[in-house]
Amino acid sequence: MAPGTCRDFGRVGIRSVYPEEINGELSDIVVEVTGSPEGFALSRSLTRARGTLVLKSTFAGDVSLNLSKLVVDEITLVGSRCGNYPAGLRALASGLIQVGELVDSIFSLDQGLEAVERAGQAGVLKVLVQP
Repeated sequence: MAPGTCRDFGRVGIRSVYPEEINGELSDIVVEVTGSPEGFALSRSLTRARGTLVLKSTFAGDVSLNLSKLVVDEITLVGSRCGNYPAGLRALASGLIQVGELVDSIFSLDQGLEAVERAGQAGVLKVLVQP
């Protein structure tokens, strides 16, 4: 997807933006997925007071941060642990978690290039490639 564009997955309440698209709008929940030290600062700046900042990035370096801003704004900071796959698979199998509407389209393996092209289109959240 080209820089300067915004993906809107409104049908499931998810919106993804590039930094140049931000115009002071704050969110109740921000998920940091950039994998960069600058991503944390940007994500924090987008989180509304009393909001929640979820850290999904796996950036392993040190990050300098001013904790007083998290305290004063009462930001809830949530780490995201990878790995409890059995519990996640059980929740999916039981229907506890609904993910069907996240899937835009399914392609066969020989349609892989078409799948990648579709995944890059605005408004497309998830494209599956099925062998």
